[in-house]
Amino acid sequence: MASAPPFSTRDIRPAAIPWRSAAAIIASITAASISLGMIIPLLSVSMERMGASSSIIGMSGAMPALAGLVAIPFIPHLLTLVSPRVFMPACLCLSICCVLAYGLFPNVWIWFPLRFLNGVAIGGLFLVSETWINAIATERWRGRLIGVYATCFTLGFTAGPILLELVGWEGLLPFLAVCGVLLLALPPLLMIPKTLPEALGKKPTMALFRLLPLAPAAFVAVLVFGALEGQNLTLLTIYTLHAGNDERNSIRAVTAFAAGGAVWPLLIGIFADRVNRRLLLLLCTLGGLLFAVLMPFLVATPLWLFAALFMFGGLVAGLYTIGLTLIGEVFQGANLTAANALFLMLYSCGSLVGPVVGGVSMDIWDPHGLAISMILLSSGYALVLIWRIVKRRRRDA
Repeated sequence: MASAPPFSTRDIRPAAIPWRSAAAIIASITAASISLGMIIPLLSVSMERMGASSSIIGMSGAMPALAGLVAIPFIPHLLTLVSPRVFMPACLCLSICCVLAYGLFPNVWIWFPLRFLNGVAIGGLFLVSETWINAIATERWRGRLIGVYATCFTLGFTAGPILLELVGWEGLLPFLAVCGVLLLALPPLLMIPKTLPEALGKKPTMALFRLLPLAPAAFVAVLVFGALEGQNLTLLTIYTLHAGNDERNSIRAVTAFAAGGAVWPLLIGIFADRVNRRLLLLLCTLGGLLFAVLMPFLVATPLWLFAALFMFGGLVAGLYTIGLTLIGEVFQGANLTAANALFLMLYSCGSLVGPVVGGVSMDIWDPHGLAISMILLSSGYALVLIWRIVKRRRRDA
């Protein structure tokens, strides 16, 4: 029997979406994202109280992204041995154990391997969930379904710090609260029907990096998204402080960026089902470039800055939403799992490199080096997209 092709067209997907599976996966990943929104600032604040330097805190924070680069390539093959219905709860249980160990062993150096292990667990959970959502989506609904997935994840991540404020930052209690939130992610997984999508549980027919030329726009999109998101979450507060804003407005700037990332994906997903997705990707990139260019001129005016960051955060989030939608459009079968693995690896790579590039840029030109870095990333990707669109049209002519 001939193997399934690595890529497909929009019109060969089945007509119905198993909404029960989609709802269960989205509910579970929302709970997991709330836990991430709690544990990341909790660990950073705890390490600062222990006397750790900024560089140590930064290196510790890079462990999950490093875990994604190291471990995710092996997960598609692991899924041929372990059912995803077992693998996903196992990832959650491993994450719960890591979070509990954070609280029981408050030591900066012990937390390094624990954060790596937790990164493996969360990375595995996201790989399976994103593959599952893409595998069950129809082309008519793919963008909207992924938009809902991305919105719920971002809203959960944004809610994490708010919940942490209610629980408190002291002692073992906040770590137990994070474990409790992770436990809430388990019941939805038990609701998933036994029937698995074709993409899960079979060995990919192509090596990971052989997939890159088949959907370069999507893969480079998530690399750029990871870099831009990492830069803003890590350095935006410092940028606005150095530009003359007070601490309150600097924190609000990050909130505005995150809020845009929570609100826009669903709207962008709706458009992704109605227009050319690669052209929409270009429009999001050019829109992001425009607001990055405006940033140095608006940074001293908080209200205008918040509005620009809201738009910029939403358009940047569109790169992830449309990129993941294109992955589902282009790949099918077991190669969809491999493509999602490469997608997450490139996101991890961008998350590692982006803040470093942004920090060096700010050292060269303080504070507007961060904006220059964002402009270069956005304009570089826009050129790649224009080249791909022109090349595709010449080929189809």
